[in-house]
Amino acid sequence: MIINREYFTSNMDDIRIKVRLLAILAAVGHPVYFYIWSEIFPQPYENMVVRLASLAAVIVWLSLDRKTRRNSVFFIFFTYLALTVELPFFFFYMFLHNNASGVWLGSLVAAIFYLALIVDPVRLLLTVLSGFVAATLLYILQGNQIIGTHSFYEAMPVVMFAMMGGVAFKYVEKKTIRVNQDKAVALAGSIAHELRTPMMGMQLELEAFNDFSEHNVAVREYEETLDLLKHHHLRASHIVDCLLLNARDEEIDAAKFTVHSMKPIVEDVIRHYPLAASQRQLITLDTAEDFKFWGEDLLMAHVLMNLIKNALTAIAAAEKGNIHICLSPGAKYNTLSVKDTGAGISPENLNKIFTRFYSETNGGAGLGLAFCERVIRSFNGHIECNSEPGQFTEFLIRLPSLSPLSHTDDAKSAGQRGGHLLCE
Repeated sequence: MIINREYFTSNMDDIRIKVRLLAILAAVGHPVYFYIWSEIFPQPYENMVVRLASLAAVIVWLSLDRKTRRNSVFFIFFTYLALTVELPFFFFYMFLHNNASGVWLGSLVAAIFYLALIVDPVRLLLTVLSGFVAATLLYILQGNQIIGTHSFYEAMPVVMFAMMGGVAFKYVEKKTIRVNQDKAVALAGSIAHELRTPMMGMQLELEAFNDFSEHNVAVREYEETLDLLKHHHLRASHIVDCLLLNARDEEIDAAKFTVHSMKPIVEDVIRHYPLAASQRQLITLDTAEDFKFWGEDLLMAHVLMNLIKNALTAIAAAEKGNIHICLSPGAKYNTLSVKDTGAGISPENLNKIFTRFYSETNGGAGLGLAFCERVIRSFNGHIECNSEPGQFTEFLIRLPSLSPLSHTDDAKSAGQRGGHLLCE
């Protein structure tokens, strides 16, 4: 790693917040602990002047913090100087003067962990090393000899353990933050990608709207276009709701579920999904046998759009394949099948695809299939995937077959049954 100004400038906003808290702790802690270690539990060595000098470093820092630019070289330098003086220098200096006592060993370990919460592993090592060296030099210049007692050497492994623990925990913290940042970026990308579908539909309809105005098309054509724009707007709003619901991992509210036919949902998705002519030619439908399910049509459409999008991605990756969508009514379960003959999924990844934040796609949020699984589960159904690498991937959505009474389109009578399915 090349350590330069940009490296020390990074995360300064986060460091500033933490040093402000450290300054408050120092302002309270120095006078309180001076009284404790000199009056209540007297230590071999206490020095108010040293404490005041240490406290002065963070007080001056606080003054600079209010007036200095974030990227000022002087402010960055003084930030690390204040941290060095307040934590490793002060506590190691007092540790030496108190003959490596248990009290000051514990205080030194606490100081190292405080520092580990503020800076990253590399800066932690540099700051601790600088503080220890400065404290040792001052201790020697005052006419003292480096402690050679057994207790001093016995304490060193504990100090090293604290150092290693601080470095390890800070590394894990940074990695966790990076993972969460990647998830946030992926989620933003997922939202943008999902919204692109209805937005492209709106753009096409608006272009048609302009053509109508140029050719004096009848009012009926305008009304049809406006209806389509309203449809795309509703779908975009619903996609946002779905993504927020998914990101928050909230339960899906079944209060508004009604009985729907699957065939019109499938055909509507295919009709309105913005596909290039070459992509549309890849899709074949087998919807001769329709079936009904208990759920929400827009959620089901969102599930189907996700499966089509994944299938197109697999076909693009393999540079071959097509998509077949089939409806199959059954005695106990009705099945919606979406099968592509693209890249396929490896066996080791097949059992992970419905896990939140897992994605095989670079930059993917890993939310799409996880949300699909939650939606289908809320419909009292289940979704499974079969795949063979390089051959095919097939998603099977199985939904409980409704009794003849439930097959009516009377949503009110269905709602009075409280959302419980009457399965054959």
